[in-house]
Amino acid sequence: MNLLIDVGNSRIKWLLSQNAEVMIDAEIHSVKTIDALVLAWETIAKPHRLAISNVTGIKRTEQIVKLAERLWPGIEVIIAQTTAYAIGVSNAYAQPENLGVDRWLVLLAINRFHQLPAIIVDCGTAITVDVLAVDGKHQGGLIIPGLNLMKKSLQQGAHRLQYTDNVAQTDLGISTPSGIANGALMSVLGLIEKLYQQLTEAEGAAQNLILTGGDAQLIAQHIAINAKVDKYAVLQGLALLIDE
Repeated sequence: MNLLIDVGNSRIKWLLSQNAEVMIDAEIHSVKTIDALVLAWETIAKPHRLAISNVTGIKRTEQIVKLAERLWPGIEVIIAQTTAYAIGVSNAYAQPENLGVDRWLVLLAINRFHQLPAIIVDCGTAITVDVLAVDGKHQGGLIIPGLNLMKKSLQQGAHRLQYTDNVAQTDLGISTPSGIANGALMSVLGLIEKLYQQLTEAEGAAQNLILTGGDAQLIAQHIAINAKVDKYAVLQGLALLIDE
């Protein structure tokens, strides 16, 4: 079994899987700290390989590798990196390494497991939108703050606008917190729907909309487009990359 790790800005997610094809039934675990990883991993038998996708910087990667080597001496460790081309996908960036590795891994997974062309929206701390053509060519993307980051930015930048965990709806808010939560959601929906319409008209064919990340299910409930939610995309891409 391989131990696959997705280190995001808010949480560390991991699972054990034989390969990307059978991952759909695997359980995704989520923790916030390295200490929590120690407790979670100390009873696991030595994995065949450990693979890491990390968007937060080298320090966190070093901490995880050190922990893994202490628990399982001699374990093979693979650190995912973005490249210009891999497994049928071409990177649109002139400097490929500047595309976040999580976005790159999602592209690899979508290319393998979903119908193209596709609009892929990763609904995490930041919301990233990437477009993948039918031939596997990445067309570029967009980046905006995620739902919580939008709300927190108002707290930091505007007097008396406090961050709350209000559940967002697509109605007009009848309080300041609901106005903020609903406004954040509506802005994301508007972006996705506008891009979908624009690409569909330009290409003369409907795009497949795929959502991943922590807020994917919430956005899928409200968007006026048929969307698929794929919670395994980053980890599937990681599994594909290490088996290449």
